[in-house]
Amino acid sequence: MPPMMIHRPALLAGALLCALPAFADDLLSIYQQALHADPKVRSSELKAEIGQAQEAQAAGQLLPQITANANLSMIETRIQRRDDAYRGERYNISLNQSLIDLPKYFNWQRFQDIADQYHLESEDAHQNLMYEVVDRYFKTLAAEDDLYLLQREHEAVAPDALDRRAGEELAETRVVERQQVRQARRGEFGAGVEG
Repeated sequence: MPPMMIHRPALLAGALLCALPAFADDLLSIYQQALHADPKVRSSELKAEIGQAQEAQAAGQLLPQITANANLSMIETRIQRRDDAYRGERYNISLNQSLIDLPKYFNWQRFQDIADQYHLESEDAHQNLMYEVVDRYFKTLAAEDDLYLLQREHEAVAPDALDRRAGEELAETRVVERQQVRQARRGEFGAGVEG
């Protein structure tokens, strides 16, 4: 087993334990919803159940085989003056157990291996889903934090920007007023020179 597979569940468990308690319930409910909705997990669980059933069926072939038979017969014989009736009952129970049946034994081992493989695939699907849910959950939290910080930054910078814009407008107004005053003086000065 690769080293990452050994540490992956421990890392996920640590991440879940480190999550804030307020978000832990949300993460758990999201994970449970994902468990019920993910087709990969559901199909892997069904395959594991099928593997267990096949293994149990193969193991059943190794058990002793019991057969039971019962016969009841009635024989009537008629000879000229004599009627004879014979009633016969016969019961038979047999128990068979072979000492070693290699094909059945190897079949059972094969189904054990298949059941183990399906079980590991199911665990892998659960772990992958857990990883994906936790990863997406924390990415969502990080995005919400980034959005919150940007909003606070915008709120903090917005008054400065408004003040700066107001200052720029005031400066533009003063420039326009100065130009108008100069033009008015030139007009007065020009009228005084002509008159």
